[in-house]
Amino acid sequence: MAEKIESGVELEGRPNYGIDAPYLAYGLLGSGLILVILAVAWSRLSWLLSFAPQLLVIGAIWLYCSKFGKLRLRKPFMDALELEGSERVLDAGCGSGLM
Repeated sequence: MAEKIESGVELEGRPNYGIDAPYLAYGLLGSGLILVILAVAWSRLSWLLSFAPQLLVIGAIWLYCSKFGKLRLRKPFMDALELEGSERVLDAGCGSGLM
């Protein structure tokens, strides 16, 4: 279902604003997974299991907040501005266009 905006451009589906710092998020998840594999493969490295969950959880939270969390925060923020539609707004062109 396409949505038509004022400029005449049609938007298909839900916009994708991407993942913030994707290499960091994937690095956290990958590092956590590598630590789990090393700790399971060599019992002398079992102490690595104390760090792996932290990396995996932080990476998962990072991905969730990048894909869904910021979208949920946008609506209350924009509603708090109480814009009526007749205002003039300066778009500084920073970021991915989420706001």
